[in-house]
Amino acid sequence: EEACVYMAMAWVRGSELGDFRERSNDLLTIGEWENENIGGSGDTTAIQTLQILTGYYLWERAYLSLDPSVEYLINEIENGHVIILPINGQILDSPYYSDPAPTHHNLLIVGVDKEAQVFIVHDPGTIRGANLEISYEKILESNQDLDGEQIAVIIQP
Repeated sequence: EEACVYMAMAWVRGSELGDFRERSNDLLTIGEWENENIGGSGDTTAIQTLQILTGYYLWERAYLSLDPSVEYLINEIENGHVIILPINGQILDSPYYSDPAPTHHNLLIVGVDKEAQVFIVHDPGTIRGANLEISYEKILESNQDLDGEQIAVIIQP
């Protein structure tokens, strides 16, 4: 979750991701903030992910969607927003995940190809995770927070 938040903030700020050492330090700092403010830095819910955005980054232009339909997600992307989507990696069934795939993971949706009916995502869980194309159907099917609910975190620039 921390890596997805980190990528989302770089995206909305229009900044580059730092080098490996800088990214590692930033992710450790986010984890420390989580330990102090939300009681741990393990798997986080979408609500806790939103708390990282608003509490750690002080980014007030982020909110939850409790009904992330394909049309809703497309509209958010077309409005220049990015989306952190909690997923069940075993349902997503990415060929890039080790076996077993994670049951709780996050993707960053950054684009859409309506003709191909895919979302363009960055997946911090694999080294091949940049600009992956995942079908609308698979995105909706795998969208699952820790409690099993479909939810999304929307971040505006």
